[in-house]
Amino acid sequence: MLDFQGLVTLNTAELSPQKTAEYNGMKFILYDSGYTLIQGSLHKYMNEGKHNYNDFSFNNLVEVITDLKNKFGLNLENCIFRNLEVGVNIIPPIKTNKVLDGLLIHHKQSFKDIALGYNRGNYKQAEHCRYYVKVYNKKMQYQDKYSIDTDILRFELKYVKMEDLKKLKIFSLLDLMDLNKLHLLSAVLLKTWDDILLYDKTINKNDLSRINKETKIHQWQNSRYWLGLNKQRRNEQKKNYNKVVQVNSQQIHKKMQKLIEDKIKFLLNKPLPINNILLKRQSLPSNSSYIELNGNKLYPIISTHY
Repeated sequence: MLDFQGLVTLNTAELSPQKTAEYNGMKFILYDSGYTLIQGSLHKYMNEGKHNYNDFSFNNLVEVITDLKNKFGLNLENCIFRNLEVGVNIIPPIKTNKVLDGLLIHHKQSFKDIALGYNRGNYKQAEHCRYYVKVYNKKMQYQDKYSIDTDILRFELKYVKMEDLKKLKIFSLLDLMDLNKLHLLSAVLLKTWDDILLYDKTINKNDLSRINKETKIHQWQNSRYWLGLNKQRRNEQKKNYNKVVQVNSQQIHKKMQKLIEDKIKFLLNKPLPINNILLKRQSLPSNSSYIELNGNKLYPIISTHY
């Protein structure tokens, strides 16, 4: 049974206009106006709210959405996204932290270190006005709680504004049941990785020319150097850098692209992992004054349509 709790202001004894409850890692935020937010991870919901380091298939996605619909009487079409994260977990070709250390730029935005708290793992992010590109060490995030044998790198997009999703005709929780729309999301995810400028930490410096070894190799691994170039000069330097990568490295960016693509293909019979959604739940069955959860009555949440 959901246990909704509200805050009381000590000085005035006024009750907060919102109440919260949690179930399987999902947070339900109820406002006196009838507006309701559901915040959390569909992936973690599958794992009883504990973690999201494993794969999350289309079958899993459908099962979770169906479970939410049945338990809480959701009208899926009216569950409108306010925030959405989509991504994949892969085993990288080199240590995850080496990949993270090489992240430079995505569309003129540099990758920055993000603090996740004590011992929660390396995490880098490139911020755009409508979305963030996130890459982090998923194994380090959970290694204190679980025995994880291999490195796990998480690559994802976080949409903070919905314009780009609307272009894909993705508006609501119902749209995540549409395989064609998930294919479109997967194409965006792949293109996002392709557009990342990554300095390859496996470059063999011993085989480089003198100018590349003494000058260019230091410039190429500095995001400020790339951002300081005009478009023509940047394209010239990318060509020079890519020639070195092709001949003198393990071509980590290309291998990562293939790993991401293969994981998406694996999941697209069972499609893309969907994580950290923020939903607006807009309606309940019109003849209900409460919802049933495991035989227990739930307090009224929505009484009007929005």
